[in-house]
Amino acid sequence: MSATYDLIVSLARAHAPPPARLLDFGCGRGEVVERALAAGYEAQGVDSYAGPWEQYAAAGLRERVHKVAPGAALPFADASFDVVLTNQVVEHLRAPGPAIGELARVLRPGGVLVAIFPTAEMLVEPHLKVPFVHWLPPGSPAQARALRLAHRLGAGAGAGEGWVSGALHGLREEIFYRPVGDSIALFAGHFQLVARGEAAFLRHRLAGSRLRALAPLAEAKWLAPLMRALCVRLANAVLVFRRA
Repeated sequence: MSATYDLIVSLARAHAPPPARLLDFGCGRGEVVERALAAGYEAQGVDSYAGPWEQYAAAGLRERVHKVAPGAALPFADASFDVVLTNQVVEHLRAPGPAIGELARVLRPGGVLVAIFPTAEMLVEPHLKVPFVHWLPPGSPAQARALRLAHRLGAGAGAGEGWVSGALHGLREEIFYRPVGDSIALFAGHFQLVARGEAAFLRHRLAGSRLRALAPLAEAKWLAPLMRALCVRLANAVLVFRRA
């Protein structure tokens, strides 16, 4: 995930450079907060941690990484931030409207939101590493059969007898994929889409891989639609919004 952490901070820098006030929504152990601080941002993070708080607060970040209850208001005043980042969070929100409203509240008018998350178009479900299984009705017998087959073939990311039931539970209760167009529409009440960052995402990944020689292809403007479609199918949507 470190490559994505570096990318999301670089996208923030392109649209709202330091020393802006930055919030990472869904900050986990604070890796993006650390990178943003190193880049010169006045950075904070927030998350609703499922386990003991002490295991998540990275060293030196206790005053910058905040724990909130799921669905609760963020512990910041209106217009507290110039830029908000959210990475791999939107697909875990069953009803994202209130959270998006909170992000709009704490972001100043004209501020920037960078959101990276997988959508319904992707070919391989990223948590389970099983192709197409998320295209089936959540919790359905067809989905259960597909997961059992994947497990027998060794195609899934888990092991053990409980993996299939756990995967079914996750796809039904914890992961909510939407088409990219529907996902963009979720933000429309508060934000205006100003850029798509999928080509930058692919370029960043290629540059750090054995295929680095192909990275310049992602810079070609005429290839941008193809790069966008490939990124959404293989990884994530990468969306840059501005606060209305």
